Amino acid sequence: GRSGDRRRGVMTAERTAALDWAQVARARRAKVRDDLRDGSTDLATVLSERRSDEALGAVRLLWVLESVPGARKISPRRALDAMGVDHATPIGSIDDELAAVLLDRFGDPTAVDPGTEAAS
Repeated sequence: GRSGDRRRGVMTAERTAALDWAQVARARRAKVRDDLRDGSTDLATVLSERRSDEALGAVRLLWVLESVPGARKISPRRALDAMGVDHATPIGSIDDELAAVLLDRFGDPTAVDPGTEAAS
């Protein structure tokens, strides 16, 4: 009946809103990755904006760390594992203490491989 039509309309509006949000989030993630890679932003800036930017806050921590210049895929994974941090943690949910540790470990763009210790 008619109530089913209205329900479908609401679901369509909700779906449209979700699709719009997802498109904005994908564009924001791509910009963050590009900006990190080309040096037009740094990890400190990304982490400082993590709570004020909803789309940025939803980005996975591992994804951000892999975007830092010099970071290889395995180094951030090992570092997060050693810290007991889930790779899929949204950056908006990390606390200031963890953000400071991550910045100390991955924030230096001149590091060749910020996720590993120097060999002795």
